[in-house]
Amino acid sequence: MPIFGEPAKTGAQGEGVFAALLNTKNVNEMASEARAMLDSANSGGFRVSGDAAEPIRKVPREIAEDVEKMSARLRRLAQKEPALGDHPYGKQIAEFQRRATAVESDSPAQVLEELRGVLLGADKALEVAVNKYREAEESAASSIKVEQV
Repeated sequence: MPIFGEPAKTGAQGEGVFAALLNTKNVNEMASEARAMLDSANSGGFRVSGDAAEPIRKVPREIAEDVEKMSARLRRLAQKEPALGDHPYGKQIAEFQRRATAVESDSPAQVLEELRGVLLGADKALEVAVNKYREAEESAASSIKVEQV
């Protein structure tokens, strides 16, 4: 029977999977890549046919919808104050939980909103690439027609 060592640590002690994988730093890096992708598409750096792009574009749009729903659920959750008592410490912890869930810049709800923007940015880059492909195709077709006359 195999013997396994300690599981690999993914982040600081106490961080969960969410914090290890989907945090402000990682989402900012993804946003930077999505902007670079859009810049490249705008400058004609890459083009793709509509038929080839559609299944690719479908994925980020679907994920963006799911992410939006998750973020909305977290925001609704944060609106309900947990029953931690009427004493000052209970109120303080309840407020901390609300802010940590949906208000702070590194809260799950905020990070999910940023991720949604990244996904929509990637979709926009593909949309631009499809339009550039279509323009190049139409230009090539019109130049062939002109030469045939």
